[in-house]
Amino acid sequence: MPPAPETRYRGNVFALTTENRSKGLNVAAETCIPKWGGEALDADMVLEALYDLEKGKDRPDNRR
Repeated sequence: MPPAPETRYRGNVFALTTENRSKGLNVAAETCIPKWGGEALDADMVLEALYDLEKGKDRPDNRR
């Protein structure tokens, strides 16, 4: 069986980090940790927010 291709990034990490920071991105070890605690999704709230975004409305504090 032939060996698998290398999947790790071996580019210029310093240049990548510098570019990210210049764009206001702070990519760190904690970046991939979700803020979701396992609670159930409120599908009604999600669909209402998506509908409002589609219609161009912004109602973060004015829910029914």
